[in-house]
Amino acid sequence: MGSKQSPARIILYTAMSGLIAFAMITIGALLSAWFYSGRTGEPYSFLNHFISELGNRTYSGHAYFFNDAMLLAGLPIMIFMTGIWSLLRSRIRYAFVIPGLLSGLLCILLGYYSSDRFDIHIKVALCQFNAMLISSLLFSAAVVRERDTGHFSRWLGYAGAIPVLCIIAFLGVEFTHQQDMTNGHNHLLLYHRPDFWPLPFLEWLVFFSLITWIALICGYLIVNNVKSIRKTEMQEIRE
Repeated sequence: MGSKQSPARIILYTAMSGLIAFAMITIGALLSAWFYSGRTGEPYSFLNHFISELGNRTYSGHAYFFNDAMLLAGLPIMIFMTGIWSLLRSRIRYAFVIPGLLSGLLCILLGYYSSDRFDIHIKVALCQFNAMLISSLLFSAAVVRERDTGHFSRWLGYAGAIPVLCIIAFLGVEFTHQQDMTNGHNHLLLYHRPDFWPLPFLEWLVFFSLITWIALICGYLIVNNVKSIRKTEMQEIRE
């Protein structure tokens, strides 16, 4: 009987770990943004500040909200990714698990190597974006390939195109940004920010598209799978 209950438990643990992880990061980011005072004393804006600036201990007086949230969220992200891996049926899942787990590990490293340690932080951050890109692509491909026969609806796979496109756009603009760093142009922008700066805005688009997508995945797991599995288990017990 215990083995029959395991799918429902896996679904519940997977969904809850995903929601908990990204709730932690969102709350930590909002708290750090609320108390933020930048290089010139400016308030935080999603239109022209990078996410990582929330964790900069030199300029963000309450950076620990964001950094601690990243450190704590890494483990539930890995639990979430492991749960997703176990629920997928396509063979693509074997390729998914590596970048999926790396996303959680890199989240912890981003909390430890905050942006005031810029050289290593930027390397870890770019690895994180690439891990998220690969895991999102593989999950979407696996779900679409399963054709609604597994635990996920195909539309969740199609919806994954939005964060994937946001990540690709961000990485493309980031490549140009890194080249401009050589002439100091973007360092000056940190002190004389335009009202709208495309690169940090794209980074926030990645964040919001990912958490919205993951919330949809978790909500779908809870609403459409747990209830039906529990109902089936109760019928089997009565029989």
